[in-house]
Amino acid sequence: MKVKDVMSKDVVKIEANKNVLDAARLMSEKGVGCLIVVSSGKAIGIITERDLVSRVLAEPFDPSKVLVSDIMSTPLFTISSDQTLNEAAELMLKFKVRRLPVVDKGVLVGIITATDLANALANKALNESLILKAIARYSKPPEFGPYR
Repeated sequence: MKVKDVMSKDVVKIEANKNVLDAARLMSEKGVGCLIVVSSGKAIGIITERDLVSRVLAEPFDPSKVLVSDIMSTPLFTISSDQTLNEAAELMLKFKVRRLPVVDKGVLVGIITATDLANALANKALNESLILKAIARYSKPPEFGPYR
C-alpha cells in the first residue's frame, strides 16, 4: 500500500508567527492533535499537543506570548504520497515521530500518522513487526530548550 491510500488530506495549518494560545484553540476547534506550521505558504515545522504541554504549559511561559515558531519541531520530516506504508513506518522509527506530513513536488498534500498505520495493520497490509515498532510510544521525550 502507498501513503496516498491511507493519508488524511485535511491538514490543519498555522502560520509560524501565531502564538501558542491560537494554536491550542485551533487544535481544539478542529479536533486535531497537531498542526503543520507554515511560513509564506511553505511547511516548515510541526506543533503537537505534546509540544504545548512540555514546552509551554510545564514551563513558566504565557501561551499568548510564545510564538508557534519558538516551540515547533524542526526539521520537518516528510514523505511523498507514492512511498509505501512500510517506508513511512521506517521513517517514523528512524526519526522517532508519530506523524509525517506528505509533500509532493514541494506542496503539502496530506499527513500520515501512526494511527493511520495501525488502521492499515488492522487490514493486514503491512509488515506487522515494523509497524508495531512505529506506533509504539517512546518513553523519552525529545530534547529541547524553551526557545529553539
